[in-house]
Amino acid sequence: MTSLHRESKDEFQELLSAACTPVEFGIQSLPRMPGEERNRQLEPVLAEISAHSPLEQSRLLKLVQERLGKAVSMATLKEQVRSVQQNRRDNARRKEESQTPERISSRLLSSPC
Repeated sequence: MTSLHRESKDEFQELLSAACTPVEFGIQSLPRMPGEERNRQLEPVLAEISAHSPLEQSRLLKLVQERLGKAVSMATLKEQVRSVQQNRRDNARRKEESQTPERISSRLLSSPC
């Protein structure tokens, strides 16, 4: 391997190490302003965070809090993530319940009896 390839590989590894995930990018893009605009932009970021493991959620919520200058408490951020998770479960349950009668009636209609 030539020196150029080794340097290019090392530079590429540095770029990968410095790269951020989409959710981290979303956190870095949050406005540092109080109020509704911040909250509006925070909602999809928290929804994305809610899909991660509890340990990763903690790390990401700390990044959010640092980005917002501790304008929002950790308890409030965690509560919002739990709310998003509950809404997601409720929506999934409603969707499943709404599909159940259709499946039953379609089986009955296709029955040879």
